[in-house]
Amino acid sequence: MAARRAASPAISTAGETWNYDSLLTAVQSIAQQLQTSPGFQPGNRVLLLALNSAEYIAAFYGILMAQGVVVPLAINLESGAFEKILQSTRATQVMTTPQVLKRRPDLQTLQETYSPSKQQQDENPVPADLAAIFFTAGSSGTPKGVMLSHSNLITNVQCLYRDNGLFAVVIGAEQLGV
Repeated sequence: MAARRAASPAISTAGETWNYDSLLTAVQSIAQQLQTSPGFQPGNRVLLLALNSAEYIAAFYGILMAQGVVVPLAINLESGAFEKILQSTRATQVMTTPQVLKRRPDLQTLQETYSPSKQQQDENPVPADLAAIFFTAGSSGTPKGVMLSHSNLITNVQCLYRDNGLFAVVIGAEQLGV
């Protein structure tokens, strides 16, 4: 898709538009950073705390491209719930942005130096492998995780295509990406 529509808009927000080429470049960069970070292995769970933005989308797909498991969380999640999710998922990395760090002083950061020498994995994921864990808000107790496979995520996209025709949406309409 990115190669065929490199210059076409992929993500439009009130403040910016990313074309497919820019999105793919960001996704590949994030994937490489994860794959070369110490201790990262395919299947590792990565907590994602970011504002709704183009960067969030790039991080989500970058984690998948690195063969990690995305665990997206609300940035206003209480520290106690955050700790429980961190423990229950056994996440090995947390990916966030400087804007979120300003709002979440409870998160400690570790700046890592990434080495591009480690070879990037180009294998396709197994459809039944875990791709993402989405947590409920926890309004009635402890947040509960829903585990989705790569096949689940692909089926979602196929349903959008079948029902709406991919990219045949009204300008300003919102689509659930996952």
